[in-house]
Amino acid sequence: MITKMKKLTFLVYHKEYEAFLNSLRELGVVHIVEKQQGAAENAELQDNIRLSARLAAALKLLQNQKHGKDAVIATHGGSAERGLQVLDEIDALQTEHSKLLQQQQICGKEKDALEAWGDFEPGGIQRLKDAGYVVGFYTCPEGNYKEEWENVGEQLMMFFVYTYFCGAVYDGRIQAKMQVCVYSVYIIEEILRARWLENEKTLSMEEVVELTYRYSREVEHSDQNPERLEHFMEKNPWIRVKK
Repeated sequence: MITKMKKLTFLVYHKEYEAFLNSLRELGVVHIVEKQQGAAENAELQDNIRLSARLAAALKLLQNQKHGKDAVIATHGGSAERGLQVLDEIDALQTEHSKLLQQQQICGKEKDALEAWGDFEPGGIQRLKDAGYVVGFYTCPEGNYKEEWENVGEQLMMFFVYTYFCGAVYDGRIQAKMQVCVYSVYIIEEILRARWLENEKTLSMEEVVELTYRYSREVEHSDQNPERLEHFMEKNPWIRVKK
């Protein structure tokens, strides 16, 4: 009599493997195929193995969590269906947690990069860009930094104020003269920045003096040029003064 053979798949603990094989031989099992690295052909078994791993990881995670003072701990049993829903919720929260950690790291790097520029409002930078002003943030290696650079803009502004502002006593064009001072400092800084980029991000104090001198020679060689600038500023008052 010929009997149809059955094909069975077993998952065996490694310490009990030899004893299990001996038991199968005693039962008269015809053929045994050993799957390498515990691989299972049965799709349902594979799903159960993955589910078991997820449950074990979720259980370990929950056991390590500290409950808050207001936490409500369920005392009644739940259903298998609800357990799987909770498992999906834990996986979703874990994914969201990983994304937030990644965003936190990115924000931390951005914060460290911007910290050198002090406290400023990003919206103000955008408004300047919308108004047509080019705003750039530049860095310098600590070894190449020179303390005298800190006061260059201030010293330039003081020079132009002392040169032009006092003349407002005679013509009353206070706002126009101050706008010329700010404009001149801005243009010189742009010229210095262009030279800095041309020199592959290096700039000596001698070059600062040279370029500032050349600007003054071009603009101030004739009294007509500052006068034209003041007239232009009067017609285009980009500094608003509240009366």
